[in-house]
Amino acid sequence: MPVAERRGWTLAQLALNWVLSKQGITSAILGVSKPQHITEALPVIGEKLSLDELEEIDAITSGVQFPR
Repeated sequence: MPVAERRGWTLAQLALNWVLSKQGITSAILGVSKPQHITEALPVIGEKLSLDELEEIDAITSGVQFPR
């Protein structure tokens, strides 16, 4: 995904950051099976995606139904 590539992030890092950027989301549950999954997630915590980046991701995911 171009946003992840531009940021130098993995798709998992981008997904985590994007989920945490959503209004009303205060935490994310990570399904990790190895300690490295947590250490790979940590660098993006607290990073902010720009409005343009959020719109780009939202456009890609616009047809996806997320559980509520």
